[in-house]
Formats: sequence, structure tokens, C-alpha cells
Amino acid sequence: MQQGNRWTLIISIVITILIATIGRLIPHLSNATPLASIALLSGFMFNKRAGLLIVSFSLLLSDILLSILHGYPIFGSWTIFSYSGFILITLFAPNLLSQHRYLKLSGYLVSITMLYWLWTNVGTWLLSDIYSHSIIGLEACFTMALPFLRHALLGNVLYTTLFLLCLSPAVNRLQQQMEP
Repeated sequence: MQQGNRWTLIISIVITILIATIGRLIPHLSNATPLASIALLSGFMFNKRAGLLIVSFSLLLSDILLSILHGYPIFGSWTIFSYSGFILITLFAPNLLSQHRYLKLSGYLVSITMLYWLWTNVGTWLLSDIYSHSIIGLEACFTMALPFLRHALLGNVLYTTLFLLCLSPAVNRLQQQMEP
């Protein structure tokens, strides 16, 4: 890789981390952040290692900043579920976007939103005392979390659309420059 292309890639990664981090810091609907869209599109925009770096560093940086700004704990019992959910999206993203078909991408976008919601709410039910550890408690957990699902789906559709419209031409250009 040429030196200029390496710097372009590094700058692109840093900008993406900033977008993901700021998206979690600014006021927003609950769960409507750019992070899931970035995790999903990381295989399209970057390689798997860069995607994992972006998602992991964005989560860590934004959690540290949220702790400093609002006094939230940096890590908690939920961390394993939220971090692993985003990491799994990133790991499967390159395979999901191999054909770059928008209808297929829409299906994956809804799927990752649902799976992340299910995964993190099972974590909430398992690790907290908010809900009884019974099927009724699990049902209550999912019922109470429906607004978060709606917000996440709206945010993921919005951010994925924006990223594809704004970043796709730049990514294509960068990929062409990086080819030998």
C-alpha cells in the first residue's frame, strides 16, 4: 500500500470512530446511534480487522466519555452483551455485504437490529433484578424494550442510508486507489 493511501485509510478510520463516538454522546432517541450501521457497513467500507477496531474503540471511547460527562459506569454487567452484539455484527458484515444488493442489505439491517435487541434484552433479563427470572419476566423485559427496538430500527435505517449515500463514492474511490 502506498504511503498516501495508508494515511487516507487511517484518516477514514479515525473519522468513522469519531462519527460513532459522537453519535453515542449527542442527544438521541434511545438506541438510535450510528454504531450498528457502522458495524454492518464496516465490511463494505474497511477490512474485518479495521471494522473490529472501529467498533471496539468507538464503544470503549464513548463509554469512557459518557462516564466522564454523565457519571455512567464505564463497564457493567450489560457490557458483555452490548459489546459482543456489535462485534458479531462486524464479524458477519463482510459476508452479508458480499453482493452489495440493497434489498438484501435491508433484510440484514432489520435482522441485525432484531438480533441485537433480542441478545441485549436477554442479557438484561439474565443479569439484572429488574425482571423476574421466569418466562413472564422475560416477556415483560421484551415488552418494555419495544420502544428501544423501534428507535434502533429507525436509527439504523437512517444512518445506513446516509452512510451509503455519502460514503459509498468515497469508499469506492479509496478502494480503487488501494488496488495494486
